[in-house]
Amino acid sequence: MLSAPAARSFLASEQAFWVLTLPPGECAAHVLVLDPGGSSHIRYRAAVVDGGSEGIWLATGDGTGTEESRTLAGFADLAEAVEAFADRLTDAAGRIERDGVTDYPAVIGAALRYRAALARADAARATLGGVLRGHQARLRADRAVTAVACAVGVSREFLHRVLAASEWAWPAPARLTPAVAPPVADASPPTPGAAWAVTATFTVDTADDREACAIVTDVLHRMEVPGQITSTWSTAGRSRAVAASFDLSGLQQIVPGDAVTCLRYVVRNLPGMTWCSARRRSAHHEVWKWQCAGRMPDEDQLAEELAAVCAAEIRASLSGSLRQ
Repeated sequence: MLSAPAARSFLASEQAFWVLTLPPGECAAHVLVLDPGGSSHIRYRAAVVDGGSEGIWLATGDGTGTEESRTLAGFADLAEAVEAFADRLTDAAGRIERDGVTDYPAVIGAALRYRAALARADAARATLGGVLRGHQARLRADRAVTAVACAVGVSREFLHRVLAASEWAWPAPARLTPAVAPPVADASPPTPGAAWAVTATFTVDTADDREACAIVTDVLHRMEVPGQITSTWSTAGRSRAVAASFDLSGLQQIVPGDAVTCLRYVVRNLPGMTWCSARRRSAHHEVWKWQCAGRMPDEDQLAEELAAVCAAEIRASLSGSLRQ
């Protein structure tokens, strides 16, 4: 990066992305609000995650501008992080209502305030559950379980579930660092991004060219890699195939400089799509394929525009002059 502040900002944005794409069940608080105007654009998303030894993090993604702005903040206490989460949602609601960035600013604003209230209530329940579990030995010794259940407003059976941490408890710590393969000893030397030719073909479940191109345009925007549609054609059934090419000239180096690393970078923002190699790997050439098998995996992590994509293939090739 050109400067230390720019590098820190980039790293925080990338770390925030991984927090935001964790499954909601692994988060202490989570919200994803799409634009109800039909564009499926992410207007706001946020998540609080307890990463155990990796820390407690609050990540936000503000899509009210031309590009999503992601932030990351660390906390020492989970309840404090959820309170900050609720505050961020309330602030975003007011900003969206004031600026009218969507066709439904009042709806999104009310939805964000509602989710903020739910987050505060969930944090209060988890805190209360922790207090009850901290007094568990005394409650049992004093035979006060029934009385405390009445004071809390739950049944005796439910209180036992609270004491067993199956209710009113924070989720277990989540893994925040993406799993990656260890680097090999003979890793390929760095290569400039401009040396790579990267293309993709998306098969879209529609018979309309314009709709297929619009869907792929949204996918390219989500990928956050400069790219453009190059051609379209019909396939079997009512599907359309849309070809696209990517421009990696903005990357000074790809390290290690192999095709797999190149493709990992290009598809990094498509976490719900599990790719497989379509042929024997080569350091200079790689083809990955993905095909939807019924319900798309990890669908909660995906924007709605990807639901219409039923297959994809992406290819990376190094220019001949750098293969020596």
